[in-house]
Amino acid sequence: MVPFRPEQLGDLEWIQTGAISRFHELRAGDSVFAQLEFRKTFGSLATGKTDQGVWTFKRRGFLHATVGVRVAGSDRDLMVYEPNWSGRRGHIQTAEGATYSWESVNFWGTDWVLAKPHGPKLAYFRHKGVVRSVAEVELTDEGRAEPELALLLLLGWYLILLYMMDAATASTAAIG
Repeated sequence: MVPFRPEQLGDLEWIQTGAISRFHELRAGDSVFAQLEFRKTFGSLATGKTDQGVWTFKRRGFLHATVGVRVAGSDRDLMVYEPNWSGRRGHIQTAEGATYSWESVNFWGTDWVLAKPHGPKLAYFRHKGVVRSVAEVELTDEGRAEPELALLLLLGWYLILLYMMDAATASTAAIG
């Protein structure tokens, strides 16, 4: 894995490595900067890796589900994501007290923005996969300077994948 140096990054893309794989890589060309893998075929537990560390991501709860991010092997949350009722917007709170907003910015739930609350945008995600999940990631200058950027990019992709899984489940239930 290539060291994550945001100031040197150009075009980034999250790529699902196979049509039925639950393994994803954040790439710029042939360079891999981060990996996210769901541990089971069904379930929300995933492991994310960069050169900066290894974390776990897990959705908890049912009616008011949250997502916890922890250092692998730890039982202390580093970040918690709390969505609003629709799941298309929410906020991320770090253990140190920093807050970020996460929001879908189009009707289809394919374009997402990570930002400081009432402040600058940090990153844009544009999901464009059909058979495989793929997303372009565009960093802003403010995003490149964000100390938690690597972990936030992992969390953002994890949240998009959860949203897509939930949407697929809902459409299947509506048809059946």
